[in-house]
Amino acid sequence: MARVNSEVLGARQVFSITMPSVQETLLGTPETLPTTEPGTPQISYTIDSSALPTISPEPANVTWIARIFGAGQFTTGGTVYWRLLKNSSSVATGSYSVSSNYYYTVEANAFDVADGDTIELSLWASTTDANWDYKAFQVHPTRICLHAGAEVLYRDLSLSSVSGHPVLTSGNPSYGNLGFYPYAGDYRLASRTLATNLACSYTGQTYGIFIVYRGDYAIKNTGAVRRSSTYRPYYYRNLIPCEITVRRLKA
Repeated sequence: MARVNSEVLGARQVFSITMPSVQETLLGTPETLPTTEPGTPQISYTIDSSALPTISPEPANVTWIARIFGAGQFTTGGTVYWRLLKNSSSVATGSYSVSSNYYYTVEANAFDVADGDTIELSLWASTTDANWDYKAFQVHPTRICLHAGAEVLYRDLSLSSVSGHPVLTSGNPSYGNLGFYPYAGDYRLASRTLATNLACSYTGQTYGIFIVYRGDYAIKNTGAVRRSSTYRPYYYRNLIPCEITVRRLKA
């Protein structure tokens, strides 16, 4: 049996991530979209401690991403417009064409949010017969720095218990999964969709152990629209390793 030199290699540590419940609503009656930007966003969530994932034991640092969704349907083909706001300030805006009788799903991601922040999504359309009837929200972790230090060395790093988030159930949902990216210092490794083991690694304070795809690697502080003749919401899940096991190399 291999022997561990305790003077060089620290004890095995397991960090567990518990994801918060999804905040999700399907309206009983769809609401017509205005043809100009509304003065008050239709979709608004204020982050509190219950909306944040729990990481145990607590890491040195973590960045939170707010993922906010809005969806509905067009009767006549046209354009859906959206704006993402953080604490009443515009973060990003965009538009997308939607065919007649198609559903649309707007997904926006606010990077680096905190307890107390308000994240909002405004929707409007180029036609008078488009609507919205669905909203959802969840906060995701990224750039987790387990320990303080400009550069921390690890042996036997394991990223496991990989699962997709958010899990949306209302409406008629359909989704794709997007992998996460482990980091070695400032070097991004290939995208992973399954449990990952690294014999030796190190982390810096910029990217931490891994970054998630949606909201960090891509669609960061902006949004995207998907359309479907059948599905609403029609969206992407982030694959997140919810258990991190490491042995820290001592300086």
